[in-house]
Amino acid sequence: EPSPEFADITRRIEESLAYQLQTTDLKDTLRLVHDDRGLVIRFSANKLFKPGSDAVERQYLPLLDKIGKIIGPGDRVIRVEGHTDDSPLPKEGKFDTNWELSAARAIWIVRYLRARFEIPTARLSAAGYADGQPLAKNDSEEGKAMNRRVEIVLTNLKVAHKN
Repeated sequence: EPSPEFADITRRIEESLAYQLQTTDLKDTLRLVHDDRGLVIRFSANKLFKPGSDAVERQYLPLLDKIGKIIGPGDRVIRVEGHTDDSPLPKEGKFDTNWELSAARAIWIVRYLRARFEIPTARLSAAGYADGQPLAKNDSEEGKAMNRRVEIVLTNLKVAHKN
């Protein structure tokens, strides 16, 4: 059961994105989940990124903007986590390993949130998990697609304010 604060943030995100969630492919791209980490905003990496790329596709930046406006204010620690499936990357690609790709995607979003919403550095971190935390088995395209994701975690932790 989410805290009243997280329930309110979830409601505000859902209201902010209601039109897009009904009229675009976002319903297959975005999930809001509450777990022991806090509020997890889960994106399908298949939509946000071209294969092997760490830059969010331009058409999805308004989605990040709406979320950033809601989670930017406050004192919750925000951790962006990148995940991949277990497929090897192409030899000629920008990244040698899924570790690097998953971390670079998380870092790209952290840098975007920091620059666009001036979220204090103390509230932001990035993590790359490669295929280490799958949501499904990597034995089907559906499972692999579920595992390729980026999660913006509004954590249970708060940044201590210095006086």
